[in-house]
Amino acid sequence: MGLNRFPGFLSKAGFRRILAFAVTVMVILLVLAFVRFRMQFDTPEKPEPPDDTEAALTIKGFRHTAASEGRTSWTVNAESARLFPERNLAELSDVDATFFTKDGSPVHLSAKKGKLDTGTRNISMNGSVLGRHKGFILRTENLHYKHDSNIIYTDTHLRITGDDSSFSADSGKFEVDTGTLILEGHVLVRMNQIGDF
Repeated sequence: MGLNRFPGFLSKAGFRRILAFAVTVMVILLVLAFVRFRMQFDTPEKPEPPDDTEAALTIKGFRHTAASEGRTSWTVNAESARLFPERNLAELSDVDATFFTKDGSPVHLSAKKGKLDTGTRNISMNGSVLGRHKGFILRTENLHYKHDSNIIYTDTHLRITGDDSSFSADSGKFEVDTGTLILEGHVLVRMNQIGDF
């Protein structure tokens, strides 16, 4: 007898059609279930909540520029900044700063962290501070900029290297306007070629 138990109701071809339809519906349901399951794991992770601090605002891609007498005095860029307006403070991470001398030559500084006083426009940088100016490279751990006198200074050990010379000292300052460098405390100078005196 087999498939022809209901001869007027269901033929062999009709049974195959119903079976094919049922298999197709099952495959579609399985595909939909799989896609929905995958979507649960492919959704992007929610960003981490901000640090539990009193920062009023956190900015990615921070930039601040100071101008004086119609020219740019300096620019500060940071990967991120946390702003505390009540304290006139911006805490910076991955900081790059460029200061400009009177003749327009740039003094580049970078550090892991920094602080910008938005009231006085003084800047502090710390953590593997690196500076570059006219072929010289500065390395120290902490560096400060005093805006009203336009001076970059450090009270921590510093090392400056150039093509033919190197300097180290316990502290130092750089007068941005005049390009004058003053080193203090255990100053050591090495020169490869002294030339004619």
